[in-house]
Amino acid sequence: MTESELLMDMGDLLIEIMKVKNITVSELSRRTGMTRPLIYRYRSGTTYPTARNLTRLLNGLNVSFNEIVNGGIK
Repeated sequence: MTESELLMDMGDLLIEIMKVKNITVSELSRRTGMTRPLIYRYRSGTTYPTARNLTRLLNGLNVSFNEIVNGGIK
């Protein structure tokens, strides 16, 4: 898998989780303290979150890393 494919997969995953959880970019921004433009960059696959920001995203989405790895997002 290339770096650009990995970035797109992360963006697609973020979009899907937000859709399932019914969370807007503005709401996720509020929950995580990240700016909306940064979240949009993650969603578009332009950039990949650092480990710290990935943790903030998961917490803001109320999703565990294990749920993502095991595909059990609710």
